[in-house]
Formats: sequence, C-alpha cells, structure tokens
Amino acid sequence: MAKEQGEDVENVRRIQNDAVFKEAGRLIGLGLCSALAVLGLRVVILGGGVAQAPFILESIRTTMERYAIPTIARSLTVLPARFGSQAGLIGAAAVGRAAVRG
Repeated sequence: MAKEQGEDVENVRRIQNDAVFKEAGRLIGLGLCSALAVLGLRVVILGGGVAQAPFILESIRTTMERYAIPTIARSLTVLPARFGSQAGLIGAAAVGRAAVRG
C-alpha cells in the first residue's frame, strides 16, 4: 500500500500505530519458522522495503528466535537484502537477462 502511494514504509510507520508493524513482523517471522523447519536454512535474507525497516526486521528476528526449532534458532542469521527495496527488481532483471541469453 505504501509503495502504491509513493511512500516508503518508514514514513507510513510514523503515521500508523507501531503495534500493527510489530504484528506484521511477528506474522512474517512465524511463516519463516515453518520454512526453516522444512528447509533447514541457516541464513534468511529479506528484501523489499519491509526488510529495510528496522522495527519490522527486529520483530521478525525476535519471533524467529523464540519459535524456531532451538538448534536452528541458535545458528540463524536474518539479514536485509543488499539491494534493499530494489532487490526484487534487480532479481527480475537478472532472470530476464538469463532467459534472453539462454
């Protein structure tokens, strides 16, 4: 919603209730716990504007540390994507480029 209106997540957070964003981070964290259990991942890299918002990223990390399988949680690293909110666009361009090159 924020991107559609030309605003970044941090600006929207200033206006909205922090509890909403903490809950969003909690829900994302719970979903990632399921993926960790199935895939056995040790590193999770989150892209997009949400991952660049420290308050949501912290909520995700806290949730994952609390609810992930303990052996996974101890060695888990959660990082924002290197390309920030442009990660999806750059990834899509890379896939398109690879498809054209064959």
